[in-house]
Amino acid sequence: MALKISMLSKLETTKNFKLVAGAGGLEKTIDCTEILDFEFDDEGQNYRKKRAFDGNSLVLTSFIYAKGRPELVVDSIKKLIRCDVHALAYKPVVFKTLPKEALEIADALDFPIFVFESDVYMENIILEINSANLKDHSESIKSLILESVIKGSREETPIINQIMNQRYCYASALCIGVEDTKSIEEKLKFSIVGQYIKRHVFIGLYDKKLIIVIAQEEDNREIFINTIYEIASFYNLSLEMISEAHKGWSRIDSDVESVTDLIREAYWAEIIAKIEDEKVKYYENVGIYKLIAHHSGDKKILDFAYNYLKPILEEGGKENELLQTGIAYVFAGGDVNLTAGKLFCHKNTIRYRINKIQEKLDPVATEADFFTNLTTAIKIYLLNRYS
Repeated sequence: MALKISMLSKLETTKNFKLVAGAGGLEKTIDCTEILDFEFDDEGQNYRKKRAFDGNSLVLTSFIYAKGRPELVVDSIKKLIRCDVHALAYKPVVFKTLPKEALEIADALDFPIFVFESDVYMENIILEINSANLKDHSESIKSLILESVIKGSREETPIINQIMNQRYCYASALCIGVEDTKSIEEKLKFSIVGQYIKRHVFIGLYDKKLIIVIAQEEDNREIFINTIYEIASFYNLSLEMISEAHKGWSRIDSDVESVTDLIREAYWAEIIAKIEDEKVKYYENVGIYKLIAHHSGDKKILDFAYNYLKPILEEGGKENELLQTGIAYVFAGGDVNLTAGKLFCHKNTIRYRINKIQEKLDPVATEADFFTNLTTAIKIYLLNRYS
């Protein structure tokens, strides 16, 4: 990914850029920043390279070469557009306002033009935009690392440890379900964090999940939880969002080679929290999910679950009431009264449905074996649906 032009308002050196034309092009991206000095001035033809600009860029200029020759401004904008430059920003040292024709062309072709104050140095703009693009590239790499880890790879362990930049005594991972991923991406990209966070935290986005690995000196869950508030402050993350989201914590482990396991544990714990509609789930407390979560996508595991549940999965009716009853029954621990309360039904209705489910799925099993088989199949089915 590259920096969107609309995101210039987030950077310190460009936050006061004033848009004067080309508002329709603000969603274009810029890979780099270039300077227009003499490239389109006839006097600079001996210094001109074959292609004046690389394109996909923001061009900065003072239009000094066009002093007394406003027609060069119009000509320059046409040439910049032909070079696939995506935006222009100028210092108003020669032209306070640009020629009307230049602005009309920019509006017609969705070519953003900004004006910025004379006390902002072009060198600082270039450095900050390059830094933002590097950080964006870094966040993209982190997402790829997390994707690989979730799929079972261990090869990323040294990379994650290097990013965190410090060996540690204890580590734990937290996975937070997020809806507004674009907002989170911006916060990760534009936040300035201290060295302590950089040395102790790996943070990245993957598939509507914010995953954070934290390193600490003590085997103390409370310290890990409190560190989340510090991280939220540095990255300007909403504490309300964190509080309301489904969350999954991994174990705490002292083995530096276990970091990929911790990420996967947090990932699955968040999914289980969502399945069971709990705000937070700790991996050490997920029970049978430990056995099936990491293998829930395996063909044999899925075949068992879907073949077992097939008679009620294929059944239509009112919101597939047999499937929903089966799910509620499993999470009520096989308690008919609790199931009835969850589904706002009479307990006799639930008994009828459960008997009907067993007739369809497991007619020869004992009640205990039926509940075990149903629980396993339902949990595999839901893990696959939510992951």
